[in-house]
Amino acid sequence: MRINHFTGKRILVPLGLAAIISLPTCNRDRELQNLSNETDNIDSLLYSVAKDLLHAHALKDNGYATLIEGDALLQARDTTEAQNRWREALRYFDESINIEYRDINSIKGRAYALQRLGNLEEALFEYQHAVAMAETLGVANNRDIAPLYNDLGTLYTELKQYDKAREFYQRALSIDPEYQTPKRNLALLDQKGY
Repeated sequence: MRINHFTGKRILVPLGLAAIISLPTCNRDRELQNLSNETDNIDSLLYSVAKDLLHAHALKDNGYATLIEGDALLQARDTTEAQNRWREALRYFDESINIEYRDINSIKGRAYALQRLGNLEEALFEYQHAVAMAETLGVANNRDIAPLYNDLGTLYTELKQYDKAREFYQRALSIDPEYQTPKRNLALLDQKGY
């Protein structure tokens, strides 16, 4: 805290700037220039990080769009082209994760692409990685994470691990009670006697 000698009020001054202000005039100009250069370097670094994050976000969006194309091609019974789209989506998610390794949605997208390609054990690892990342980031109980738990339940259903599937469908519902997909998935398990 410093006192503004013009107004007599106390003002907050960053420590670095306070130290510069107290220097003799000849040193003050040099130190202010150094501070200005450091600020420019920080601005440049922040710009670079923001640019990378935007690129990662675009890659993730491309990955999800490509997954949807693959699913649509599967509906049209073009399994070869669907698999090509899922592989392409996998590459987008890999690039996105290389830029922002904590992006839960990119990890989840990667897991889904692997699941669609039939790599169930690797998909399971990626879904578990996404859940662990959500826990690490403190968002494991956010409503946006409910689809992750539903998708993990779907994978456990595919792996015929019905108790685990039920656990994750219920976890999705505990976070978002209005989420209809895990309700339907639980009803299917009940209907089939699992």
